[in-house]
Amino acid sequence: MAIGQSNQAQASRGFPQTRPGSAFLVGICLVGALLGCGGGADPDLQVMAVRALGRLEDPDQVSLISASLSSSEPQVREEAVNALGQAVFNSAGDSVSGILLRHLADEAHPSVRGAVGRTVGRLRYDDPTRIDEAEEALLSVTIQGPGSAPLPALTGAIMGLEWLARRNRGRDLREATVERLRDLTAYGLSADASGSQEERARVRRVSLMTLTASGGLTEETLRQAMVDPDADVRRLALAALPRTDFAPTLSLELSETLADPVARVRAQAAGALAATGPAADVCPLVLEAAKDPHPQVAITALDLLAGPCRETTGLVEALEEIVEGQGEETSGGWHRSAHALLALAQVSPEIAAHSLPAFLTHENPFARSYAARTATRLEDVSSLEILSQDENGNVRTTAIQGLSRLLGHEADPIILAQLDQENPELVLTAAGLLEGTPLPALAVSPLLDALARMSIDGRETYRDPRMGILERLEEVAGPENTEALEGYLADYDPVVAQKAAELLTQW
Repeated sequence: MAIGQSNQAQASRGFPQTRPGSAFLVGICLVGALLGCGGGADPDLQVMAVRALGRLEDPDQVSLISASLSSSEPQVREEAVNALGQAVFNSAGDSVSGILLRHLADEAHPSVRGAVGRTVGRLRYDDPTRIDEAEEALLSVTIQGPGSAPLPALTGAIMGLEWLARRNRGRDLREATVERLRDLTAYGLSADASGSQEERARVRRVSLMTLTASGGLTEETLRQAMVDPDADVRRLALAALPRTDFAPTLSLELSETLADPVARVRAQAAGALAATGPAADVCPLVLEAAKDPHPQVAITALDLLAGPCRETTGLVEALEEIVEGQGEETSGGWHRSAHALLALAQVSPEIAAHSLPAFLTHENPFARSYAARTATRLEDVSSLEILSQDENGNVRTTAIQGLSRLLGHEADPIILAQLDQENPELVLTAAGLLEGTPLPALAVSPLLDALARMSIDGRETYRDPRMGILERLEEVAGPENTEALEGYLADYDPVVAQKAAELLTQW
């Protein structure tokens, strides 16, 4: 129901009419009333109320949210901390940081202290001194007495430090903070820490991520992390290694990770090898990784072989063998053969061109999409034209992208023909590729037909393709098409209605 209709209906029932947006004000008043109920209010109700205030993302609600920091219920205080951060999501958080740091001085509950840590770290600051204050506070939250703080507080604090480091790249963390994080990369590896294995591992993961973001990694820290009992700590260490100068001294440890029992670690190891070592030394190892029984490892290695490892001895033969085994489960299914085909197009276009036809009719549409990517790399227009008529919309999408790349607007007739399809991504892509078309008169009718067809079912998820069509109509259509667009002024999607109104106003 439109806003005007809603107001008329309310008036007919004796309700006062409201202006657009006043529902927010009514909601704020109701939430404020709930928060003002005092100790008699249900804690769960208070949590939902303060959460609702935060979701308004309105800095004007900070004072109202802050009142809940004095609640006797820790879950209410924790939600108030989260809501304060969300209230200033789109603005600077200096004032909220001050509120939270003052509250931190009196807050004893570990979960609330952890929430303060997460929130203070992710705020955006205008005043650089606030960043220093935040870092100092977060460091203090990680410690309690002679040891580490309880896990909820500790985890929240290092998550905040990780946010702080990533949001303020180029700013060095204090040496005391860096040393503390290095200590925490070993948290729980002995019996002196609380929490489950997963909780302890999370501390180590986030500490390692923070050191990576801040440039505080050392060779010893990485060496330790590469053999950590947690697979994701090992993976994060391998992901960080190419950004450091330690790869040459850790080459033995790096090569050994290709035998890691966890597939995602082996996949990361292949990437680290290709990024850090001389091609002659590491590419044979990457080629061996391409034969890994796990598809994730194999396709990661195959993609790398098309880049820095293209000169590896025996590479063409190995890729050709994998391509010829297309679809066999023992070779990783279609994934390995399709990725090998794309790599082969880079290292041996002639052999790839010979192998491509078998993939044009592959039973798996994802394999056919890779055939389209391969055809683009081989500049094979005829294969792309075949795939542009595929029964699968995703295959068509990849094919017309390739045709547009190779032919430019000479491919526009094929691209226009895609507008009668149902796949929203295909229609959106086609509308985008028609930008600047030299055939504006021929484009108008297919675009209008596509817009009408995609508007019938009232699907909210069709906003993007319909907006893409309207943007192209703005370029190719004109006042003579006014009547065709007038109906969209009352469209179920207000964004589409607004765009239609803009076009009609221009015309």
